[in-house]
Amino acid sequence: MPTGILDLPYDQVAFKASHNSYDRGMTYAAQLTHHPADPTDAGCRGLELDLIQKRGDWKWSVSHPTLGNTISRTAYDSAPEHQLSTHLEELGAWSRDRPTHHPVLVQLDLKWRLNFGDFPEYAEKLDSYLAAHLDNGRADTVYTPGEFLRGESTLGRAAGKHGWPLVRDLRGRFVLVLSGTASRKYRYIQSHTARRLCFADKGYRRGQHRTTIRGNQIFLNVQSDSDKVWPKEAPGWRAQGGIIIRTWDISSRKGWDFCRRKGANVLSTDHVSGKPWAKVGSQPLALRGDL
Repeated sequence: MPTGILDLPYDQVAFKASHNSYDRGMTYAAQLTHHPADPTDAGCRGLELDLIQKRGDWKWSVSHPTLGNTISRTAYDSAPEHQLSTHLEELGAWSRDRPTHHPVLVQLDLKWRLNFGDFPEYAEKLDSYLAAHLDNGRADTVYTPGEFLRGESTLGRAAGKHGWPLVRDLRGRFVLVLSGTASRKYRYIQSHTARRLCFADKGYRRGQHRTTIRGNQIFLNVQSDSDKVWPKEAPGWRAQGGIIIRTWDISSRKGWDFCRRKGANVLSTDHVSGKPWAKVGSQPLALRGDL
């Protein structure tokens, strides 16, 4: 890894991520392992887990519900292998064995109508659960919004004034980002922002005409690999500084190259291995493209 990449701010780099990581037929360790002889073979620096809460309890399982399950709210799976705690413990063990690993972004997708509870209790319970299982509550496992704020009133202000830490200063750590249900993730990050364990993204989907980024949402989650549906506001957000853009649903070389050119930081795909285009370069991290 060239020294120069490690000395870039985190929002200046691009990397491959796996979409629905639990469903890729590979362990997380395999998805995160870089193969210098074939950089298209995994080498991810981002993962995604879909979260479904047990109704009336502070437990979560990891899966992608069908439409019927979403409506009936019966998608929670109590099997040990599907518990969020199991997935977090796997990631924690991987991290402990590699204390200087590149930062790993973990997207936590709160499935619609499948997460419950009032605020601020929901935020406190979710954070406690994540911290307990990711690495037995070790304080420095996760880079938090509180660290990012550096005394500013919002994450947006901190992003514009201070920017992101260098990649080298985030080694050995996870960056957790809540995705999915818009109102829930927004209320989460607004609830005592400095105490939160996770950041929260702002979603942008195909067919959406425009979107805005609020003060404490500095991640943009874009379902797009075409100029026809790319957010026209993106250059302005980037000019403000500190915004990280994740793209998902990339399934072709054309889409991958488009997202690279547009300056996406996180390129999320089902095709983490076996596709010659699924890489950002010879190394897992690369300079992001231009918008």
